[in-house]
Amino acid sequence: MKEILKAFAATVIAGSVILFAYFMAFGFVMLINEACSSASTLAHHRLNQVAYNLGYVRPIIETKASRKELILSAAHTYNVDPLDLLALVAQESGGNPFAVSEVNALGLLQIMPATAQKCGYKTATEAIEDRNNIDCGAWRFAQALKEEHGNKRKAYENYFGGHKCVDNNRCPATQDYSKQVSAKRAQIELTLKMIG
Repeated sequence: MKEILKAFAATVIAGSVILFAYFMAFGFVMLINEACSSASTLAHHRLNQVAYNLGYVRPIIETKASRKELILSAAHTYNVDPLDLLALVAQESGGNPFAVSEVNALGLLQIMPATAQKCGYKTATEAIEDRNNIDCGAWRFAQALKEEHGNKRKAYENYFGGHKCVDNNRCPATQDYSKQVSAKRAQIELTLKMIG
């Protein structure tokens, strides 16, 4: 019996090595697309996130314009500072276009499903695509700025927790969030000054 178990374990290990080699040689993209053909869209994006985090995946959702161009365009469209959008991307997803939070916020700017619907995106696939995600996030941040009369600190809090959490001691995570985004924005601005 021990011999059979050892042989079985060796087979499983050999199979795992072959699968890993397949992933490395051909990327996760094909496997994820095949595995998720019958799975939910959200599960598909969660698998993409794992693959992205492991560094094995090429972007499945390709954009014709660079993210820099998309951010600049959205910032211009909604009259917001592109540095604020960059800081929000850094805070929300760390630049991971496949990020999916435990509350199902999606993409670079972690768009909530209800916000995505307000932007006209009905599916997770539409909402996570870079162009749509950045556009919707810029719109949401512009709304937050308007609700907070141009106060960026309060607009960051609003973006994170909604207007009800601005300056509310019952939402301490919101105040921490605003400090973190402000710090990231300052880092981005300093870096840009240093290189250009």
